[in-house]
Amino acid sequence: MCGTIPGRRQGGEAVAWHPRSVMCAALLLLLAALAGSCRREPPPREDGANEAARPSAREAMGNRLYVGNLSFTTDADAIRELFATVGEVSDVYLVMDRDSGRPRGFAFVTMATGAAAKKAIAELDGAALDNRQLRVNAAENRQSRPGGGGGGRGRY
Repeated sequence: MCGTIPGRRQGGEAVAWHPRSVMCAALLLLLAALAGSCRREPPPREDGANEAARPSAREAMGNRLYVGNLSFTTDADAIRELFATVGEVSDVYLVMDRDSGRPRGFAFVTMATGAAAKKAIAELDGAALDNRQLRVNAAENRQSRPGGGGGGRGRY
């Protein structure tokens, strides 16, 4: 069953549209409008608070440290206490295995300043925590990996 959209003329005749096509087109327009509205950032404040509150991506990576060779019994609080001895700690992210729920043996620590991060690398690389010699480095951006894979057996 086809419907017509009033006001749309082609060669003097009304164009026939299937109702599902009209609904799909309207849904796509709505989703595009919503996606565009979600990407907008709030307008900058006059007092400049937005710029001060969020460090740039480059600055954040300079403050972010990779901590490896952790014991599976080490928790985020113990890591935070150790790194607080060299400077202010902004965040500790202990990476967990999604299947078992246990720590995977490494974490990311974000220090408040770049100077504190450099000091932490100098003083804590090779330090012992829970009878394990830590490896502390500046964290690197995650490299993009090719997507895809899997997909079933196909048709044969």
